Amino acid sequence: MASIDQIAQRLTDLRGAVRRLYLQHGVASLVLWASGFVAATFVVDFGIPNVPRAVRLLFLVLGLAGLGFAYLRYIRYPQRAALSDDDIAGRLEAQFPGLRDRLISTVQLLRMKNDRFSSPDMVKALAVETVRASRDLDFASILLPSVPRRLTYLAATGVVCLLVSGLCWSTYAGIYINRLFGGSMKWPQKTILLVELPTVVAKGDDVRISVTASQGFPSKAYLRCRFASGVEEQHRMTRLADRQEFRHEFPKVTEGFSVSVQGGDDETPWREIQVLIPPRVERVQAFFSYPRYTGLADTPKEKPEEGGNLRVPIGTRASLRISVNIPIESGRLLLGRAGQAQEAVTLAVTPDASGAPRLLLGAVNVERDSEYTLEAKATNGLKNKEPVRYTIKALVDNAPTVKVLEPGVDKYVTPAAVVPIRAAVTDDYGIRRISLVHKFVAGEKPPEVTIQFDPTNNSAEYGTRKIDSTYEFDLTSIKAKEGDVISYRVEAEDTNEAPQANVTRSRQFLFTVISKDALSTQLDEQRMRVKEDLQKLAAYPEEERRGVLRLQELLGTKDTLERAERQSIASAATSQRQVSQRLERLAHALDEILKDVEQNRLWDVTSREKLSSMRDTLKGDSETKSPEVTNQLTQAANASKAPERMSRLGESGEKQKEILEDLRQVLGKMGEWEDYMEVVKIVRGLKEKQNRLNKRIPSPEGGH
Repeated sequence: MASIDQIAQRLTDLRGAVRRLYLQHGVASLVLWASGFVAATFVVDFGIPNVPRAVRLLFLVLGLAGLGFAYLRYIRYPQRAALSDDDIAGRLEAQFPGLRDRLISTVQLLRMKNDRFSSPDMVKALAVETVRASRDLDFASILLPSVPRRLTYLAATGVVCLLVSGLCWSTYAGIYINRLFGGSMKWPQKTILLVELPTVVAKGDDVRISVTASQGFPSKAYLRCRFASGVEEQHRMTRLADRQEFRHEFPKVTEGFSVSVQGGDDETPWREIQVLIPPRVERVQAFFSYPRYTGLADTPKEKPEEGGNLRVPIGTRASLRISVNIPIESGRLLLGRAGQAQEAVTLAVTPDASGAPRLLLGAVNVERDSEYTLEAKATNGLKNKEPVRYTIKALVDNAPTVKVLEPGVDKYVTPAAVVPIRAAVTDDYGIRRISLVHKFVAGEKPPEVTIQFDPTNNSAEYGTRKIDSTYEFDLTSIKAKEGDVISYRVEAEDTNEAPQANVTRSRQFLFTVISKDALSTQLDEQRMRVKEDLQKLAAYPEEERRGVLRLQELLGTKDTLERAERQSIASAATSQRQVSQRLERLAHALDEILKDVEQNRLWDVTSREKLSSMRDTLKGDSETKSPEVTNQLTQAANASKAPERMSRLGESGEKQKEILEDLRQVLGKMGEWEDYMEVVKIVRGLKEKQNRLNKRIPSPEGGH
């Protein structure tokens, strides 16, 4: 039986060796799995920034679960698994075919040795044979210790690497263990973000948030926002291509919010941005203190000028009252154009009617054209954005304007002439003096005489802005004689005093003194030119009238006119306007002749009345009748019905007929007037001849 016991012992030893290999393999697998778990979770937690605590605890739970599974799979289960002699014998039979199933048979007969049907002798003989056949066989050769050994080496290597790494980087190891078990320790940062943002902004402004890094620049950055309304947002920030910077812009913000930036392994603390109402200039009122020369009344306190743009005379002091929408801390006025040196004027802060400090007071002395802006700093720290630029227009006190209305030209006069000199003077603030300055151009008489106009010469009092003046210049008062040339001008002075008044002088006009006969001859020549023009003009209205009659005949019965037909009527209206202008010129020429006659005391009253009658007729035609013809023709061109057009054309023709009759009458009167003037001339000649004869006849007292 010793041989049977020997076989049983060898099988038992082999079973123990197998279980030890299983145990070695299981322990090595367990250690290798744990090492891999530690390495993997370290890499994940260290490599991914800010892994949440819940995720790290989930790693721990999964790791423990995996470790338990590995224990059951590689240690517990293999050790508890049944490993029978039949299994071992079968594996040995497969390894050693020379046993020819004797080992498996022996194991099975040994299990049946107490069976009453088994033969002890046969079992013994088989056992002896099996012992003999397996004596030289190495049962341990069926084992494969290389796999557990390699696994053990690998596990040992992993453990050694972890231990060495932990000893070398103990800080990291401690942080890892703390974080693995849900701790709050942080890894040493690879990235340190720098966030640039305003803490207080004005409502409606754009807000730009800029992110750079003092250490390590991340590939991405995210901006988290919490608005005062409760809304939360996240934005991926835009990286600038030309430098290491991220940006994000909020357009026209209306409420406060907080922001935090996450990039790399850094996450900045929440920072608040306050959105406040900025100060705004709501109203600018001005009180003007005008310089004395303007004669202007200062602005009443109860009725200020509205608006910040100043348009006032030079020397005005403008006191400003500025209303701001919210309480303010300070304010100032920047005087000067943009881009140039500016003078800062501090404004006083004062309460408004409600008691809130919302008013700014200051003053500006207006000396030249300029600009200014108003700056206000509110108690909330904000300044008014984009201040309005107000203009300052310093009005220069212009010199008066002087216009000599009459005569307005150089004239020939007689020594007895009385010539009205009419002038219109205007000034922007006030007129102090108007004068006539005259002198003889040649000779030994005083070089210049100034005659100041008094209230009888002026249409308004001095100090007003507009005065029409008339002065009767009597040449007998200066003892003018034939051959003298007298120059004159009109001067005006305004009320300015800084530094002196402005004086305006009209151009110089000339009076050339000639005899009455010489002047009469000139006026006769002018009258003859008027007569020639009248004769030419008399034929023109007749032609125009025939043209209107043709239009009446051709177009008067048509309701609808073509464009060319309307244009023909409009052309007739244009021609009539030209007639009006020629009539006006002739009336003016007669009026000028009449003035010269009256001012120089020429001709008699009857002659003047005849000339005046002719002038009045031409003036009436130019101012009334001829414009009526033009108006009727224009309405005829625009008429939509034939009856109306016919009526308009008929009325214009009748009025043209009246004008033609007037011209013929004027020409007739002018012929009569010429005959009358010839008789007057003859009578005057006879009278002068009689006077000369009378001078030659001796008086009775003389004894001749």
